[in-house]
Amino acid sequence: MVKFEILKGLPAEGEPALSFSVKGGELHAEGFVVRFLPGDSRAWVGNFACGISGFSDVIPHPDGRRTLVIAGGQGYVIDAESRTLDSTVGGGICEVLPAPGIDALVLSNGLWLEAHGRGGFLWRSTRISWDGIQDLRVTGPEIHGKSYAPFPLSGVWSDFRIDLATGERLEGGSYNEPT
Repeated sequence: MVKFEILKGLPAEGEPALSFSVKGGELHAEGFVVRFLPGDSRAWVGNFACGISGFSDVIPHPDGRRTLVIAGGQGYVIDAESRTLDSTVGGGICEVLPAPGIDALVLSNGLWLEAHGRGGFLWRSTRISWDGIQDLRVTGPEIHGKSYAPFPLSGVWSDFRIDLATGERLEGGSYNEPT
């Protein structure tokens, strides 16, 4: 597992930070800044362009080798040893939930869930919420949570259950796909 440190900003000294964005390696303003401390090579700093949510974090990838960096909702799968971007995911990620039962991470964007495992994308649920998901938790072979609907005027949070292995909605949710 790669060690890392979330920085408050770009360092004033040392090697320039490597820039990562959805569009490629172009330069961009200061984003979410992370120092990687890989075991077999020198430490380095990554500057990650932010997505559209306020959620940022660094999470070990289920494969035990790579790292998932979430920068303002935009996900970057990073190989810290080679200093490369393997893939991107999301854009509006609001929460990440470890799912050890399937050796994966479950990502929420407030509308649906998707799972990413050792080899990459596993599944995406149908849309389960009008505008928000909260109280996510893994309970055995299922994911439980609450989804938001803005009506009636006061809004309503509805319970839901999702099959952890397939992403299939088992029950509940506040959004139903048109038939």
